[in-house]
Amino acid sequence: WEWEPVPRVRCVTVDPYPQQVYISSGAAAAFVSGIYTLEPESAALLRPSYRCEQTGPSTAPTIRFMVSQTRWIVERVPRLMGRRRSAKFTHDSEDTKFAVASAQYDAPHPALVQVPWCMQSGGNWEEPQQPIVCKIVRDPPERVFLIGPLKSHDAVSGTYKLMADRNDGRPAYGLESEEGEDTKQVIRYHPQSKRWIVDPEGLRNESAGDLYFPGNVPDPAETSNTKAEWMMLDSSSDTWTPQPGFACYVGRCPAKQVLFQ
Repeated sequence: WEWEPVPRVRCVTVDPYPQQVYISSGAAAAFVSGIYTLEPESAALLRPSYRCEQTGPSTAPTIRFMVSQTRWIVERVPRLMGRRRSAKFTHDSEDTKFAVASAQYDAPHPALVQVPWCMQSGGNWEEPQQPIVCKIVRDPPERVFLIGPLKSHDAVSGTYKLMADRNDGRPAYGLESEEGEDTKQVIRYHPQSKRWIVDPEGLRNESAGDLYFPGNVPDPAETSNTKAEWMMLDSSSDTWTPQPGFACYVGRCPAKQVLFQ
């Protein structure tokens, strides 16, 4: 007999479970995207479980591990008469009838999964067209910058600094203006629409702005790690149009010609 390589087998140090992870996805799985917080009662178990932030009347999804199937699942247990189902689903439960996404991989926590996440489709698990990604929530960067190749991007391009106050549970960033220039322009998160918004009117709980990114990620720099595109309002037709090449990155804004010829 001979030794053969086995793909996706890893040995890693088991660190303390992260306090928060996040799931990002395409439109088909947008209802499971968001920040998930460690459930305190699971911290001492062999695998943790996580609950998503609540942004509306629907049931918040949870992530848990099924020991018997070596599978991480995202499930949404429906509310009954306005209250959460009273039955407690334990981590070794065989019940998957409320599971909407899963990854068959034995990892200490869901952000270490090394195989594609799948969605339920007709009783089968299938990979969505846009991948589902689970990552650890890190501290937000001190500075991010927006930049794009078009002349219309210049008004919002520049370096944005982390603001002291959070906005609806997410970091917010204010444009670093030239000396003597007064600006209220910010990058902020709008939880109801699950959008990052570039807003010249400052911090407010509105879906309006000059640009938006359709993604529920922890900070605006994480938008560059997804396949979605920023959308800009075309005032002449009052429609939103995708902006290829426009992006948000960590750090200070370089000269435009450095990135675009």
